[in-house]
Amino acid sequence: MALFFLVGAYLRLWLRCRMQRAAPNDAARDPYSTYAEDVIYGYRWQWAFSPYREAKAITMLCPVCMNELEPGVVDSFHEVRVECDVCGYMSEEDVPGKSNELLTFVIGREIERRARAGDWATASDRLAASKYGSIPPRRRI
Repeated sequence: MALFFLVGAYLRLWLRCRMQRAAPNDAARDPYSTYAEDVIYGYRWQWAFSPYREAKAITMLCPVCMNELEPGVVDSFHEVRVECDVCGYMSEEDVPGKSNELLTFVIGREIERRARAGDWATASDRLAASKYGSIPPRRRI
């Protein structure tokens, strides 16, 4: 009987050690702890995930000076354009959405979709291939 408990204790200890050794690799594969920026619709975005795995604090960055961009409606057709307060950069194309809130919602859904679908793993390739490739990334939010 004592041998049975001894073997059981040894197996529990062995399993615990194996799980602790695998934990760093699992964290590196977890998009909710590592995926914090990407290029979406031609712009660099940064965010943080909430404990409920929702993208929060979503920020669009200027391709010239890396300042935070605030989208705004520029005409009666509800075209959303962005302009940088620091360097004067103005988007040539519309960004999706009819307002800043809708744009943030659409981008948040795309971020969460990429995290679930596994597309987050190629974010570094998209950042390198975009117009942001030569710009060092900002610190994470």
